Amino acid sequence: MSRPERLWNQRGTSTLEFIVVLPTLFLIFLGSVELSRAWLTSSIASSAAREGARVAAVSPALGTDPNNPVFDPSRAVDRINEVLLAANLTAATTVTCTPPPGLPPGFSGCVPDSRVQAEVTVSFQTFVPLMLPMLGTADTPLALRHTAIMRRE
Repeated sequence: MSRPERLWNQRGTSTLEFIVVLPTLFLIFLGSVELSRAWLTSSIASSAAREGARVAAVSPALGTDPNNPVFDPSRAVDRINEVLLAANLTAATTVTCTPPPGLPPGFSGCVPDSRVQAEVTVSFQTFVPLMLPMLGTADTPLALRHTAIMRRE
């Protein structure tokens, strides 16, 4: 077989190889993009929970009785929503205050050293649900839940 004839037989081989490899490369690319989006969403939810817990820990209590302060989570929930809104996310949030064990008689409510907990749950769904259904679909989104706990000051 002469040299020009051998080159003629291999014509189009690289195009065929590219067509075979392209779907695999595309799947790897989409997977990495979606995993990056999920990681970013999780990081934002974690930051929002920390911000909410911090605001709740330092916010002044309501009421006039220092032995029975009333906990108001509205400022903490507002801060969580601000952080999430900056990233164009919505979430289910809860902010609670649990008094420390062994409170002296006459004390109740959200006193200093109480445990303040902020929980943020964001629903994540992928852009390519047919290829990556484990990252959440429109019917069953992936719930990314983050909790932050701080001591009330």
